[in-house]
Amino acid sequence: MEIKIIAAGTPENSPPTPLELFADMHGLVMEVRERGAGCGHCYYAQFAHSETKDKKTDVMLAGTHGNGMTVEQAIADYVPRIVGKILVINAHTPSRKEIQVPDLIR
Repeated sequence: MEIKIIAAGTPENSPPTPLELFADMHGLVMEVRERGAGCGHCYYAQFAHSETKDKKTDVMLAGTHGNGMTVEQAIADYVPRIVGKILVINAHTPSRKEIQVPDLIR
């Protein structure tokens, strides 16, 4: 199931964002999860099965996500956290994929 969220005031035929183009190019799925009551941020977002590292030669992976009071804010918070990093998908599997994240901020 694909869920498309269109912010108020956004034309329905608006061009895809750099993040959407990047995700489509690499077959990535954005996961947004809701936290339980009492948390400072209601949602966190990240690409499914992803971790990040700073350089190609790094061996240490980090779990990276964005936080927000809304789904849109969580995704917006995630973008600058991954720009310039290596996105590692399915890290500990034979289908591991490493992707250099370009500047996705317009």
